[in-house]
Amino acid sequence: MPATYQWNAADVGPHRDLLGDLQTADKDTVSPMTDRALRFGVYHSLLEFFHPLYMQDKANNFTTHTFVDKPAAELYDLVQRYEADLIWSDGAWEADSTYWNATDFLTWLVHNSTVKDHVVYNDRWGHDTKCRHGSFWTCQDRYDPDALQAHKWENACTIDQTSWEYNRDYLNVTSLVHTLVKVVALNGNLLLNIGPRADGTLDPIFVHRLTEMGDWLKVNGPAINSSQPWSVCQNETIKDKDDGSGAVDVYYASRDDIVYAILTSWPADNRLRLICPSATNETNVRMLGVPTDNSETTVSWNEPMAMVGGLDIQLPNLTPNLVPC
Repeated sequence: MPATYQWNAADVGPHRDLLGDLQTADKDTVSPMTDRALRFGVYHSLLEFFHPLYMQDKANNFTTHTFVDKPAAELYDLVQRYEADLIWSDGAWEADSTYWNATDFLTWLVHNSTVKDHVVYNDRWGHDTKCRHGSFWTCQDRYDPDALQAHKWENACTIDQTSWEYNRDYLNVTSLVHTLVKVVALNGNLLLNIGPRADGTLDPIFVHRLTEMGDWLKVNGPAINSSQPWSVCQNETIKDKDDGSGAVDVYYASRDDIVYAILTSWPADNRLRLICPSATNETNVRMLGVPTDNSETTVSWNEPMAMVGGLDIQLPNLTPNLVPC
C-alpha cells in the first residue's frame, strides 16, 4: 500500500525573507572600487508562462486583464518594502505596455515612491517600449551596438555563451574584459549573469572568472568606474606593424581631464601609434598599474607630426615581475 503524505504549508519555502536579507547585505556594503555604498536592484518578470490567468488573457489576445493585478502588486511591494533602487523588468515581449498598465506604475515610481529621486529602470515594459522608454535600454539580450549611443544602454549577457541557466559553455576572461571595455566606451553598462546550481551554489569556474575580472579592475578600474565615453573618439584600430600586418583595437574612456586608451592586445615592438589624441604642452602619458619612478616602466612618447596629430607611444618592456595584472 503506497505511503500517504499530508502536505503542510509550513513545509514550503525557506522560512526567511531572502530578498530582505540580500537588501540588508547590499546596502551595508561599500564598493572597494568606488568607496560608495552599493545600490539595491531587483529583477522582476511580468509574465508567468503557464499561469492560468495569464494563459486566459493570452488566449483573448490580451483584450482581457485578469492577470495583470498580480505582477503590479509585486512591483509595488518590491519598492515599498525593499526600496529597490533599480527595477529590471522582463517578460513583457508578448503584450504591449497598455496591457501591463506600465504607465501607471512608472508614473508612481518616479513621482510618488520613496526612491523617486534616484531610482532607475530598464525598457522592458511591453513589446512597444524596448529600446524606446527607460532610464537605460537593454533592447535585446546581449545587445552589442558598434557605435556610441546617446541614451544609456546595457549589454545583458552571461559568462555562459548560450544560456541564462547553469551550463558549461563558458567565455574566457579575455572575452569578458573586452566586452566590458567596449560597452563602457560606447556609453553602456555591462550586466554579467552567472547561473547558480539548483542548490544555490556557484560553479568554481564562475567564481574564477569574476575574480579574474576583479583583478583586472583593481589595476584598470579608474578607466571603467565613473568614467564616460570620450566625446572626441570612442575607438580606433591601429596598424600593428610598419608593413600593415596586424592590428590593435583601442577603446577610449574619459574622466575629468584624463583620457584612457584601453588596448585589447599588445602592440609589436611595444610601440603604439594612436591617431585620435592630440598632445598639448600639459600632456602626460603613463600606464595604469606600473610605477612612474621606475626606469623599467617608463612610458615615453612624442607627437609624430604637428599637422597630422596623434601620439607615438613607446610602452615599457614588462617582464613577468612587472606585469600589473
